[in-house]
Amino acid sequence: MAVVIERAEVDAFAPCVVGYHATHGAAATALLSGLRRGEAWRPSARDGDWLGHGVYFWQDSVEAAQWWARSRGWSSWAIVGAHVQLGRCLDLLRSAEALPRLQAIHARLSQSGLVNFNANKMLDCAVFNAYYSLAETIDEPVQTARGLSLPRGRLPLWPHCGIHVGAYIQLVVLDQECIERVWLEAHHAEEVAHGDP
Repeated sequence: MAVVIERAEVDAFAPCVVGYHATHGAAATALLSGLRRGEAWRPSARDGDWLGHGVYFWQDSVEAAQWWARSRGWSSWAIVGAHVQLGRCLDLLRSAEALPRLQAIHARLSQSGLVNFNANKMLDCAVFNAYYSLAETIDEPVQTARGLSLPRGRLPLWPHCGIHVGAYIQLVVLDQECIERVWLEAHHAEEVAHGDP
């Protein structure tokens, strides 16, 4: 049975996308019941979050969310679906408007010794968090951000092809009012063997 939670106030003109959030199984149950009581999502605040701190979703890809949940090695996991209103979005898929500001922040923070390596995107995280702070100070707060991610080891369809299998859109929500409707999309729990009867 699907649990559906609606928000009363929705901007009918803001673009809305479907996102999938991977979490521990028990956390999904608490999340869905907590949202009914008006509690908030718990944003990620790891130093290596590549789009900065916030609540992460895979846009339009329950498969990417399932892949990530499985890669954590959790014995129990769940995928929570959501309608996400993009609002004031740092949309790296559609516009390069923010690029000069992001590059300036990157140049400054690169001098501080922060680096990215492998899956840990410490420099990226610091750049995006600094951008969000700057946007807040000039009264243009960012509510969401999204960009295309190409997982390591994914090869183009053929040499010099610009299309890669397995690319996905990562979405981070900074303003939780943009998360409008949620439901349990999928869940998995490993069976525990109890031995022979």
